[in-house]
Amino acid sequence: MSLPMQSLRATALAACLTLSAAAPGWASDAYVIHLTPQDKRATLALQKDPAIAALLAFPLPGLGHIYAGNWQRGLAFTGGALVLLVGAIIVNSIASQTTPVNNDPNGVAPILTLLVLGAFEAVNVRDAFYTTIAINDNLEETARGIALPKGPEF
Repeated sequence: MSLPMQSLRATALAACLTLSAAAPGWASDAYVIHLTPQDKRATLALQKDPAIAALLAFPLPGLGHIYAGNWQRGLAFTGGALVLLVGAIIVNSIASQTTPVNNDPNGVAPILTLLVLGAFEAVNVRDAFYTTIAINDNLEETARGIALPKGPEF
């Protein structure tokens, strides 16, 4: 079996087992499913490097999350960056017009804009790094074996 097929199989297995384990109303006793060595290798092959995720998140917010496999969070960071960027353009264009009502002689708006965008970027890079670590930890738990509930008791 090729590596992409193994990865797909391991991902599908992990997703199904995770969803099954989270079902409410099940008994507290659990079955433990032990993966085959082939499935363990395929599951661990899905792990990503947190440093690469952080490096990818720096030029384009959200790219590190997408690399790690968390598409929703990556798209949320990308959308947030676009909203902040458009807001920064609007604020700076308004601040650049000197009128009696709006006088920004010291250029405070561009400095504040850089601080806000820099803080957002720092949060993005840090979050991409730690999200990747959390995803890798979940994959390691999956490779060790998964406890599934026995089922509802009647």
